[in-house]
Amino acid sequence: MLQKKNKNLSLIVCTYNREKVLGKCLDHLTKQEDLDFELVLVNNKSTDNTDSLIRNFMNKYSHLTVKYFIENNQGLSYARNRGINEASGEYLVFLDDDAFAFPDYTRNFKNFIEKHPEFHAGGGKILPCWESGQPQWMSKYLLSIVSLLDLGDSVKLFTGRSYPIGANMIIEKKLFDRLGLFNVQLGRKGGNLEGAEEKDFFLRTKGAGIPVYYIPNLVVEHWVPDSRLTREFFTKQALAIGYSEKIRAKNISSVEYLKSCLRELFKWGATGILFVGYILSGSYKKGAKLVEFRWKISKGLLF
Repeated sequence: MLQKKNKNLSLIVCTYNREKVLGKCLDHLTKQEDLDFELVLVNNKSTDNTDSLIRNFMNKYSHLTVKYFIENNQGLSYARNRGINEASGEYLVFLDDDAFAFPDYTRNFKNFIEKHPEFHAGGGKILPCWESGQPQWMSKYLLSIVSLLDLGDSVKLFTGRSYPIGANMIIEKKLFDRLGLFNVQLGRKGGNLEGAEEKDFFLRTKGAGIPVYYIPNLVVEHWVPDSRLTREFFTKQALAIGYSEKIRAKNISSVEYLKSCLRELFKWGATGILFVGYILSGSYKKGAKLVEFRWKISKGLLF
């Protein structure tokens, strides 16, 4: 597999007003040990200098295979779907515009696919790149809210309702023909923080009986600025998580929404146990933040 030059691996980066970090993201891709890939860049109507940055990048690295598109429909799902339709690769790597791939990323994926020809979908490890360090209130149970994921150093399957994070996910292109594209009713649009489009897709994948892999040596660092750790941002994002789940579930059926509400009740029980554990261990801030997080998700889901 992956023998034909630039035909079997496409890296898709969708971006919106992220010129401050996009350059670093692209720079890491130019330093890949294996440059035999197609890079698909989708600008989702950015109003900053993203367009100039990308065009300068393409001129500087003209030896790379780069496709550039402007998607005028606002929304990450629209941008990702545009990338899917324009990509020529058999396997599509989705990287956030503030994710910095390790230099062995593409080489490691090619090695993985040779050993796992049954692969259709999965995701890799996402490590933090803190602007000013990890806050005291941040526990391992909240890392996903800043798009971090580390399940260890062994290849495994995502079990239950767990799934990859969009900052670092890989999907076989023909899987979209079978299951459909990302739901454009879900996901971020402009400055809002709604999501669930990845959850929706991977739950459809699992529902079709297709295993979803965790590949530990596909590593990116994800930029976590101080602005993403403020109370205001935390509140906005937690509410958006709950609201997005409500939209996702109701789009399926009222029964699915009821199931989501029941799962939320179960999560409250788990949160209560964790809160007591943190209090007993002297980590009040971590426990309190978990409770606050759960409450705001529930608020977005129910109201």
